[in-house]
Amino acid sequence: MKKKFRQLTGLLLVMILLVSSLSGCQTKDSKTSQDEGDSGQTQNVTATPADTEKNEDVTLKFLMCWNGASSSGMSDSVNSLVAQKIKEATGVSIEIEYITTSEVERLNLMFASGNMPDIVNAPYWGGTNAETVAIKKAAKEGLLLDLKPLIEKYGDNLKSALTTGIAVGYKENDINDPEFEGKQYVLPQQAPATNEDVLNWGGGLYCRKDILDALNIDPASITSADALYDLMKKISEGGFKDINGKDVIPAGAWGDGWDYVEFWRPFRQDRREEFDYIDGKFVYRANNPAVDDRVLYMRKLITEGLFDPECLRQSDTQGKEKMATGRVAIIGNHYFHIRDFMNSTLYKTNPEMQYIAIGPLPWSDGKTNVVEMPDRNGTPVMFLPSTCKNPEAAIKVLNYINSDEGQLLAYYGVEGEQYEMVDGKPRMKQEWLDKYKANPKELQEMGIRSTFTDMICLDKRLSAYGELQPGDAENPDVWYEQAKSVRQIEFLSGYTIKDVTKNYPMKDEISSLIDWNAYRDATERAYFADSDEEALEILEQFRQQLRDGGITEYEKWVTQEMQKPEYADYIY
Repeated sequence: MKKKFRQLTGLLLVMILLVSSLSGCQTKDSKTSQDEGDSGQTQNVTATPADTEKNEDVTLKFLMCWNGASSSGMSDSVNSLVAQKIKEATGVSIEIEYITTSEVERLNLMFASGNMPDIVNAPYWGGTNAETVAIKKAAKEGLLLDLKPLIEKYGDNLKSALTTGIAVGYKENDINDPEFEGKQYVLPQQAPATNEDVLNWGGGLYCRKDILDALNIDPASITSADALYDLMKKISEGGFKDINGKDVIPAGAWGDGWDYVEFWRPFRQDRREEFDYIDGKFVYRANNPAVDDRVLYMRKLITEGLFDPECLRQSDTQGKEKMATGRVAIIGNHYFHIRDFMNSTLYKTNPEMQYIAIGPLPWSDGKTNVVEMPDRNGTPVMFLPSTCKNPEAAIKVLNYINSDEGQLLAYYGVEGEQYEMVDGKPRMKQEWLDKYKANPKELQEMGIRSTFTDMICLDKRLSAYGELQPGDAENPDVWYEQAKSVRQIEFLSGYTIKDVTKNYPMKDEISSLIDWNAYRDATERAYFADSDEEALEILEQFRQQLRDGGITEYEKWVTQEMQKPEYADYIY
């Protein structure tokens, strides 16, 4: 028995020594990314020299919580050319998932279930925007990680995105919400690196050029809601087909109705906030009498079969299936989304079905320009959920993608293979430029001009590269130039009305009342009413709910606040 006891004791000592040896030799690769306390939140980890080295074989899940973002996706985000180069530099692979439901629905489901990826990209327009409210709520509930220490340690290339290209009010009230108590939960994206990089997205309505030509209609003649309606009627009566021989739908949208609001520009003011300015008063957008006209206009289009009712709530996949065949004659969106998707689908076989900008449709005040701020007053953002399995690796890989080397890789591929430097600027080799022009999806599948470019925080293509797309420097895109001429930009700088409304004493209560989705649901129910009278009654019932919830007091407060001298130069 003593012999057996000594054998067992010796074996136990060997095991203890072995465990101690392994623990002492543990590298950064086997070290956990977070010490789990009772809350499951990330705890402070003592830095070691190894922390600055690249990770080995880390795979992170990245959610593109952005409807339509799959158009820039790859079938394999781990093994593409760009993905492999990123892994060589950082040791990190990124598995990308795309949503097919609305952004706010996916965010709310994600936060409620706790089933969260490692990195998320989502809209963050600030103020009472539904996605912004959901993300802020999650941050305050401990569901997001504080990025500040991570960026300070691993994110030199990300630091400028926290201060550059974003409006002062947006930075103070949304990116650095005072209720965050100094913590940094979101990383803004798609902001201009310089004023030269401020981008005209060419947002508006687009129509198939072959249909306009067949009807002998000048695209610049569509300058009113009546002219747009007449065009839809002519398309409906013209017998036009898609590439499969199906009857064309005169008008529609992409997934989740994006962006059918372009059809009712004449019934709204060019405002990025929730208020319209009418007769010296600030009026919540749903209370603008022009909404009645908009509802009746859209109801007429749907009732007469001129607008695709299915598109309002269709999935991203359903929308793209229609667009890929030219099924919808008139669509609302921005130039780049349309061009990039169509170049890889419809235009490959039917280039004559190219969509070109029509209008401009004016706003309700008769203006046609789009008010923009040189510094963005709302952006997409990236954030790390509290369950991120390796926050250090996440910031390191984003930091690399946002380096000069990483950006060139994402935009142009590998130097010497897909592009070369000419007078200090990247220029795609002719062989690859031809491929890109013929089928951008081929390069996208390689990771070039794909979702990896969506992870770049500051857009510097114009200032650093001299072109938005490969080949633009030598041969500008004439249809993009046409789209920009239709929807020109008026630049304004300063604070906006949401920088005032944040101080409303009943802010939390009013934020839940003026939820965008509730407003959208009410108006879209009205589109399908049996009569105009019933449609307006639905709208009135919604407005009564707003009044019962305190919207009248809110409007009065905002009007009084905006009369103060210190707010005289605010943009609203």
